[in-house]
Amino acid sequence: MEPFGKTDYETDARKALQKGEVDKAQVYATLHQAQVLKAGLEAVKNKIDSFKEMLEHYVSKQ
Repeated sequence: MEPFGKTDYETDARKALQKGEVDKAQVYATLHQAQVLKAGLEAVKNKIDSFKEMLEHYVSKQ
C-alpha cells in the first residue's frame, strides 16, 4: 500500500534515532529500503521491457 503523501522515510529514521526511538527508526529504515528496492526493480523491469521490444523488432525483421 502506498502512503498518501511523499514520505522521506530516511529522514524520519534519522529523526527517530536522534530522539532515541530505535524501534521506530528501524521501521522507517525498513520502509526506506523497500522504496529503494522498488525503484531498482522498476528500473530492471523497464530495461527488460526495452530489450524485449528490441528483440521482437529484430525477430520480426527476419
